[in-house]
Amino acid sequence: MPLASSASTVPVADAASLICHCQRVPYRVVEKAIDEGRAGSLADVQRETTACTRCFGCRFELERMLENRLGEAYVRTPFVRVPDAPGGRLGATGLRRRMYMPVFAGFKGQDVTTRVIMFNWPDVEGGAKEDVEMRADLHGLDGSRRRIWEARIASRRSAIIDIGREIGEEELPDGVGVLKIVVDADKLASLRPYFHLITPTGISSTHEKSGLGRPEADTRNRRYFWVFPVAASPFPEDAYFFCTNTGHRPLVGHELIWQSVSGEERRVSLPELGLDQTACVALHEHFPAIGSGRESGTVRLSPTVHVAGFILRHDPRRALWRVQHL
Repeated sequence: MPLASSASTVPVADAASLICHCQRVPYRVVEKAIDEGRAGSLADVQRETTACTRCFGCRFELERMLENRLGEAYVRTPFVRVPDAPGGRLGATGLRRRMYMPVFAGFKGQDVTTRVIMFNWPDVEGGAKEDVEMRADLHGLDGSRRRIWEARIASRRSAIIDIGREIGEEELPDGVGVLKIVVDADKLASLRPYFHLITPTGISSTHEKSGLGRPEADTRNRRYFWVFPVAASPFPEDAYFFCTNTGHRPLVGHELIWQSVSGEERRVSLPELGLDQTACVALHEHFPAIGSGRESGTVRLSPTVHVAGFILRHDPRRALWRVQHL
């Protein structure tokens, strides 16, 4: 089936009244809980309103509201999770699955934009042909939500977000961000998201990287090895390590380590990242051998931790990007 002919543009959601789109909680409900003294922390807001109990994408907006209304009395919570509640009211909400993709729109003054294509294709041939309801949140590197799209995608149809055409410069002032796709877990297998980095000379494509499925998952003793292979090149190229913290605990004390085939080793600290916060590290600036293309080697993330990670190489001569998820 020619899916391209059935593509439709995803409509922009009205974000004016809702602060939590998963639970459909309006701003005024949260404001009332804070002003009445029932909510003095993020956990209180979750218990009193059910906001921020599924995908956690409204965390930074809620924290700003708490800080604006409570001032110095408000203390931020480094670890975000679904708090315990009498009767299991929050536990019954069910977590939504999160998928992440890098977004470039005028990054470093370059003519590069991003387009996202999502296919609803059931796993089983001849199975139930159900629509998939999804939401896509555009985040800045600091995790703040800049724009929201919502859509219902029919079975064996596709939807497109042409981010470069739809957003203004003020929404991504640095020209880089992350798109977080949110979907119910039982529909996850049907949704196949891909993104394109588009320049005047070509299109690079790969698919999303999923976040952890449960808040407690990042506390388990499981090791993830993220390695960025770097091959020597006859021409200088830019190289970027792009990663989003999809775990519910902050990433603190992590490093990127360059190790060349000749044994040279250099390190650079990764900034502290909370949930949904992103780092886009210019490896060629920290490790000159990568930028010059003179030597092969690897860059690894240490200590081991789960992130939604991507490796990106940019050829300035041809204005061409190459991208692959870790």
